[in-house]
Amino acid sequence: MNVRYERDFHDNLEDFARVLIATPTGAQIPIGQVAKIAFSNGPAMIRDEDGQLTGYVYIDLNTKDYGGFVKDASNLLRQKLTLPSGYTYTWSGEYEFEIRAKERLKIILPVVFLGITPF
Repeated sequence: MNVRYERDFHDNLEDFARVLIATPTGAQIPIGQVAKIAFSNGPAMIRDEDGQLTGYVYIDLNTKDYGGFVKDASNLLRQKLTLPSGYTYTWSGEYEFEIRAKERLKIILPVVFLGITPF
């Protein structure tokens, strides 16, 4: 398990080993009694979504047709890409905003038209 603390708190491993943690019975014991504590180099930030490690690919499009691009790219990926078990991909960014806006408009526009239509 990796735990991150403020930099000035974890400068000394001996001090860190004395940090108290709760046991299932509610007792407080130093973490050094149940864990091996060491420094290691790692990424500056570990990104995850829903508990799964995440990587991002950024695409700068020359079009405003995000939906069309995603449709074409998704078809191509389905044909040419085989992901290992447990791997997935999701479209985000401007495309995600476009989808949300369309969903809102499906609700808002009928209400607006009903409001301005005389009975």
